[in-house]
Amino acid sequence: MRAEIARDQDCSVTAMRLMGLRAEVAELARLRTSLGDSAPIGTADIRKPRFARG
Repeated sequence: MRAEIARDQDCSVTAMRLMGLRAEVAELARLRTSLGDSAPIGTADIRKPRFARG
């Protein structure tokens, strides 16, 4: 989607697909909780810290 935006292209189809996937993941998380699994869903934070320029 970012590439489409960078090329000034219509990204509405890609955005709708992303929103659908997010809704699906949210529903799966609700289902998991309703089944009694309350362990946190987490992954290691792989982002690199950004430092202010200046």
